[in-house]
Amino acid sequence: MDHGTLINRLTERLGGNEPLAAALDRDFTTVSHWKSSGIPAHMWHRVAKLAAREGIKVSVETLAKTSPVYGVNATPRKRTRQVSRVS
Repeated sequence: MDHGTLINRLTERLGGNEPLAAALDRDFTTVSHWKSSGIPAHMWHRVAKLAAREGIKVSVETLAKTSPVYGVNATPRKRTRQVSRVS
């Protein structure tokens, strides 16, 4: 499933761009832009988790393979937390 189709399906399930954006903690214009630009790699895990919750089967690997930016050579990575150290 391409990124635009996935965003459209999630938008329909959640009732619009604003509820989708709120579920992903993003601005609704940003999420709407993903229909044409693709979902950024750092959001793949969150989008896949939300899709699963809404009954849409999509994996992070599928998002990587269908990414208009990264394409078939993309390798999904887990996000790691950065810890700031105060001296």
